[in-house]
Amino acid sequence: FRNIDLFQQGIYYLNFQIYHQQGEQVFYAAPYNILCKEATNSKDVHLISPAQPEELGFSSRSFLIKYCDEEIDINEIGVFRCEVELSQDFEIIPITVEVNLMFHDFVGRIDQTTLDNFRNSPPGFVCASSTQVHLWNIMEGVNQFWPINFDELHTCLVNTSFHGVLIDFRFRPKPQLSFGQEQLQSLKQTSKPQELDISECLAEYLFHQKKEASTQEIDSVYNSYIKRMLFIHKKNKQLMETWTQKCPKVPGSPNEKPSLLSDKVEIRDTKVVAELILQEIQEVAVLMHKFVATFIDFIYNSHKIVNAHLQAEFNETLKDKLGESIFRDVKSVKEFALTSDSEIGNRHRVVSRTVRKNPYYKNITPMPAMQVNYFPERKEHPILFHDVVTKNSDTSLSLTWDPKCFSYIQNNTGGKHLYVLVHGFQGNAFDMRMMRNSILMLKPNALILCSHMNEGETDGDIREMGITLSQEVTNYILDFCPRDLKKISFIGHSLGGLIIRAALPHLVQYSDKMHTFMTFSSPHLGYMYNSSKLVDAGMWFLKKWKKVKSLKQLTMADSSVLEETFLYQLSSYPGLEFFKYVALVSSMQDNYSPFESSRIEVGPKASTDPNKGRLYIKMATNILSSLAVNKLYRLDVNFKIQKKNFDNWIGRAAHIKMLECETTMKMIMYACPELIE
Repeated sequence: FRNIDLFQQGIYYLNFQIYHQQGEQVFYAAPYNILCKEATNSKDVHLISPAQPEELGFSSRSFLIKYCDEEIDINEIGVFRCEVELSQDFEIIPITVEVNLMFHDFVGRIDQTTLDNFRNSPPGFVCASSTQVHLWNIMEGVNQFWPINFDELHTCLVNTSFHGVLIDFRFRPKPQLSFGQEQLQSLKQTSKPQELDISECLAEYLFHQKKEASTQEIDSVYNSYIKRMLFIHKKNKQLMETWTQKCPKVPGSPNEKPSLLSDKVEIRDTKVVAELILQEIQEVAVLMHKFVATFIDFIYNSHKIVNAHLQAEFNETLKDKLGESIFRDVKSVKEFALTSDSEIGNRHRVVSRTVRKNPYYKNITPMPAMQVNYFPERKEHPILFHDVVTKNSDTSLSLTWDPKCFSYIQNNTGGKHLYVLVHGFQGNAFDMRMMRNSILMLKPNALILCSHMNEGETDGDIREMGITLSQEVTNYILDFCPRDLKKISFIGHSLGGLIIRAALPHLVQYSDKMHTFMTFSSPHLGYMYNSSKLVDAGMWFLKKWKKVKSLKQLTMADSSVLEETFLYQLSSYPGLEFFKYVALVSSMQDNYSPFESSRIEVGPKASTDPNKGRLYIKMATNILSSLAVNKLYRLDVNFKIQKKNFDNWIGRAAHIKMLECETTMKMIMYACPELIE
């Protein structure tokens, strides 16, 4: 359990319940065993009380959370048995794992006396948040890692692995299909209940009242039941061998290539065949029970090995799922291109609309274990266009990808990577909270500075805001990582991107540590060619009546000589050449930051403007020519904005979505893991 951004200190524990639904009925799985690893430090005051079974689930040990980034080793296994009614067409019924985050508001110091009082008289807990994980296709077996997260007020990670194994098929006989109404009435009137013939009932169920079965029918039944169990046994055994070369001995391993049942049966009588099928199912079920015991014991004793493998597989699978909504294009140039494709934004819009209507996209197969609402509905999923301009001649789309690039467990070895997040106009540090949490989920060792020294000051001079930011960064480094700082990355939203550029000349002492410069909807080239008349009118009002200096600078109205304006001078500021990676995120739907200005591109308006166009091109040239990178990333996000409100009407909705859409941040990090490595 890792606390990322829980709002309240106190005592927490996790409650798990497993169930499935058939129609309106809910059937709960039965918890029958809990395995607990002893805490590394038995006197650890974070661990309050042990795990305990409940009637419909089990509860983990309770633990104390006091600070951000605390990590608690729970190390528990809850074993459930779930019986699911199976239809003859083997329809897949998802199994639901409900996870409740239970909370007790505790204030004060915890000592041994307090611990004893808690254990002897447990306090009342309330459910702070709840989520569900669906296990799909449990018939084929599930072995998957999932980092469970709760809502935005309870941002934490529960590193969990889910394992589902088919153990047995059980036949629950109902009145025989061949019974007529008179026979059923006769049975009801009989004083002594008549014992059902199990073999005959099973034969009628499997072979639909036939007296004799063909070879194909027998093989079909064999493949559906017995061979399926043997396949799952083999699959899980191979999985253990993959996890470690030293695989424990699996008791009673069945024949890897069993002969078909039709080869063994001389008679085609369905009742005889049913008896043999039932016998073989029972024999394999015994082996499966023994195997499950070995499997659980293996996971219990080798949980670090298992989690390492499952986490890598999870990263690989999640990359592929997110990749269904990512379109990448690579272009090779001698110098970074200045002129843009005037229709690129419109093409992206058309492609996004087409993709969301595509039947394949609407029905993408879910992951074997998947948290509910982890992805938005397909019709609302953002589409990311990843345009790469490279100075290399190779334009292949093959990218290096290490499934171990993201970890969900803290590792304090190596130097620190500091991420500086900078808010925009009239914003605050809280605006960057989603970005902060998204990074910490995948990079638990990261240091995050959400800049706050310019809060309430964004009406002022951008140059002065840059100096303030540089002082804030310097002080943070001296306080928290004076000796082990390895990398610094800057992420800015809107005006924050320009504040970062204004700060860089004052951070030259850290130039060898600069890693990534990434901005979201930052108007690097100002508002000279803004397409929104409403935004222009709003800016005019703020400049005229509110005397907002930063907006004067962004619109290049702070001097009558354009070459003397701050924005033009900023284009020649040193700093961007320090970085190994530069990424510019924009959205054609965002009217608060002009599309080409956010991407540092020269559009057709600037190219054909005989007056100001030359100056606009010069600013773009100054910025791009200073870059020392071989690749420039431009990422265009297309949002599906459903609500018809004022923000949507004036084009502000997409500007805010950059801060609020967690899926967008995940897509960028998985598409470009090198940005936050």
